Amino acid sequence: MKGLEIANRYFHEWGLPYLRSHHAELVDRLAAGMISGSDSIGADDDISRDHNWGPGFSLWLTAEDFSAKGAALAADLHGAVPDVFDGFEIVAGFGSKAQSIRVRSMDEFFMDETSGHREMPASLDRWKPTLRDESHLYFLKHGRVFHDPLGQFSRRREAFCTWPRPTLLGRIGNTLWQLWHYGEYNFDRVAKRGDRLAVMLCKAEFIHHAMRLCFYLEEDFVPYWKWVAYCFRRLERGGEIADKLDRFNEETEIAMQKELIEGLCATLCARVIEKGYVSAGQVGGGSPLEIQARLETVRQQLQDLSQ
Repeated sequence: MKGLEIANRYFHEWGLPYLRSHHAELVDRLAAGMISGSDSIGADDDISRDHNWGPGFSLWLTAEDFSAKGAALAADLHGAVPDVFDGFEIVAGFGSKAQSIRVRSMDEFFMDETSGHREMPASLDRWKPTLRDESHLYFLKHGRVFHDPLGQFSRRREAFCTWPRPTLLGRIGNTLWQLWHYGEYNFDRVAKRGDRLAVMLCKAEFIHHAMRLCFYLEEDFVPYWKWVAYCFRRLERGGEIADKLDRFNEETEIAMQKELIEGLCATLCARVIEKGYVSAGQVGGGSPLEIQARLETVRQQLQDLSQ
């Protein structure tokens, strides 16, 4: 059984009834769910069960409610947590009962996940997600909200889970440049020098940026590195491209690796065009650098219009 299913049942079968009977004034004003951890995106397995796994959930309160009642709510819940739910020991999964239920202010939560923003900024100049933010935003987007009658948490979540168009174009353009840099430009040069560690680094960077590009083409964020491959295979055509990346990773002949790089770049550039980020007539031969240059022009135009 997956952790997310257990957590959802735990909230609805124990958490929600307890809140209704002991904190009725808050139950329709708070949100509950699971946003972080491998189980929140369905990536958990038997190995995941050694920490922060099993019956547990987070509660998010408005700033006013958290200030007035957050500490008392947390203390009461932590004291009431059962030892076992559906055969799963809560302390074994989380280390302590207090860790199994987190009570937080919505403001604090969103500021932590987005490098300081309570709400989605009105100006694009103020919303520039870092790579750290991206991983948090992936889990925010793909995690599960179990309960949110007020709708305030879900409204903020939805706003943060949409890429500003200029920023997205910048990310796509950057990953195309990285594909060219580690692939068509530098791989042959590094391989001819015979430094196997340098070749491994070059291949790893190429593979990583190829996967990153596919997330951006779906207007998605890129998760924490440990889960990139897992989540990548779930993308549209992710499995097909993963097979090609696996073959490239396993290949040892330089000439064949160069051929695979060229084929992967062609496939990925065709995907950029297919997704409508540029048209074939705008980018000449459709190489990574040609598409990157065109995207940068469009990104700058959109940025200028937003100011």
